[in-house]
Amino acid sequence: MGQIILLASFIFLGLMTLVVMLLLLMFWWMPRLQDAKKVLEVVLLIFPPYALGGGFLSIATEQIRADLFNEFTDMPNGASDPFSWMVAGRNMVALASEAIIFFLLNLAWEVVMDRRRPKMVEEGLVLRVDQV
Repeated sequence: MGQIILLASFIFLGLMTLVVMLLLLMFWWMPRLQDAKKVLEVVLLIFPPYALGGGFLSIATEQIRADLFNEFTDMPNGASDPFSWMVAGRNMVALASEAIIFFLLNLAWEVVMDRRRPKMVEEGLVLRVDQV
């Protein structure tokens, strides 16, 4: 049950943050909203669903921009590398660092719980295998 709730909350969080960023992207002519978008692009990277979805959104936006540029101009392609820092590199680094941090937190939790286990067996809170 807990995994389903966690999955649903991650999907909801990712969807809502991406909707907000898409709305801010559509109001490109309002300078205050663009300043808020720039701040939110960095702040929301602490959420893994946004980091993943925001990277996909940046890659898709850059590809659409390049396709339109090629369609309506005779100039060489103005597209940037999809894995450059400003397109999706920042999101990939955020995801990699979050994976390392969460892995270390998981290891720390396991170490703490393993150290508590002998105390819990002595107190009778946990049954040993030979008692079952």
